Amino acid sequence: MCSPPILENLLQFNKDNPVVLNTIKYLHTGGGAVSLRNLKDLPELLPNAKIKVVYGSSEAEPISVLDLDEVSLIDLNKSGHGAGVLVGTPVNGITLSIDPVDNPIATNNMGEIIVSGKHVLGGTCRTGDIGYIDEYGRIWLVGRKSKTICDTTTSLSLETACAYIEGVARAACFKVGDKSYLYVKLMPGVKEVPDSVYAFAQMHNIDELRVRSNIPLDRRHNSKVLYKALIPSDWRRTG
Repeated sequence: MCSPPILENLLQFNKDNPVVLNTIKYLHTGGGAVSLRNLKDLPELLPNAKIKVVYGSSEAEPISVLDLDEVSLIDLNKSGHGAGVLVGTPVNGITLSIDPVDNPIATNNMGEIIVSGKHVLGGTCRTGDIGYIDEYGRIWLVGRKSKTICDTTTSLSLETACAYIEGVARAACFKVGDKSYLYVKLMPGVKEVPDSVYAFAQMHNIDELRVRSNIPLDRRHNSKVLYKALIPSDWRRTG
C-alpha cells in the first residue's frame, strides 16, 4: 500500500531523474484522495505493475476499488472539469446508499455515502464523504459533509480541478462566513501564478486567491487539507 503523497513525490522526482521500476508487480494506493492526473503518469514509472486505488475508512475498509486500466480519457477530462475524484466500483459485500444533502449545488444525485456490510464496523457507517454514483456504477467523491467552520461540501472537486492546471502542485478551497478562498501551492520552479488559475478562480466565483509555499496536511495520511489552519487571521467568527 502506497500513500498518495509518496506517489506524488516519486512522480515529481522522476521528472528530473527518469527511472523505470519494472520489478514492481502490484501497487495499491489510498488513505487520501488520489488524483487521476497523477495516476495517468504512473505506467511510465511502473510499466509492469497492476495499479489500484482503494477507497475506505477506519470503519469500513475497503469500500470500493478502482483499477487504473479502467480509467479513460473521458474520466480524466471530467475530473479536470470539476466532476470530483473517481474511486471505483463498490466491492462485493458492501451495500451502498446515498443520503441526499440539503445544498443547492448538490446535483447529480450527490449525497453522503453510507455503507453497510459484514466487514463494516457496527454494521453501518456514515462516511461523512459527499459523492455520487455515475452511469457505470462507480463512486465519485466531491468533498466532506462537515460544516463546522469551513463549508467544504464541494471543496474536493474544485481542488482537484485546480490541481490539473499546469504549474499547480496542490489547491485548497473553502469558505468562511460569506467569503470563499482558493489557496494554491505552485510547482517547484514556477515563480508566478498562471493566468489560467486566475481564470479558474473567477469562473468559480472565488472571492480571494492566495499563494502559499505549503498547504498544511493531516499527519496521519499527509494528504487531507487542514482547512482550519488556513483560515485567515483577520476573520472572526460571529453569532
